[in-house]
This record gives sequence, structure tokens and C-alpha cells, in this order.
Amino acid sequence: MLKNYFKITLRSLWKHKAYSIINLLGLSFGLSAGIFILLYVVDEVAYDNFHLKSERIYRVNSGFSNPTTGEKEGIFDANAW
Repeated sequence: MLKNYFKITLRSLWKHKAYSIINLLGLSFGLSAGIFILLYVVDEVAYDNFHLKSERIYRVNSGFSNPTTGEKEGIFDANAW
């Protein structure tokens, strides 16, 4: 039965080539974007987890703003100096 599904799928792909290419490209871009987002989140969550007391580590950020407009100009790590 599974073999029959593959035959029908291949016939449909060959019959509607442009539509199939568009769908497969969209699927591949979506999967790759999802994988990249997952890798980024895993990297951010694992920040300094190799320390023994990693739950007690905090990251301090500093920022500055434009004195005339009051808009935030930038945020950076406190150890960037």
C-alpha cells in the first residue's frame, strides 16, 4: 500500500512540475529557517551552562541614549570595555 502512495506522489510531481518545485522550495526554506532558529535558541539558552553554579550567573547589559532626543542608541555587554 505504501508503494502505491509513492507511485501516486511521483506521478503528481511529474504532472505538475512548476507547482511541485514551488512547494518543495517553500518547504525546504521553511525547514532550514526553523532549524536555524532552533540552533540560535539552543545556543542562547546554553549560555555559560558549563559552570558548576550556572544558575547564579547573570549577564549585565549597559546602554546609552541620545541626550537631545532621548532615544536609545545602543545596548552592549558590560564586559565589552
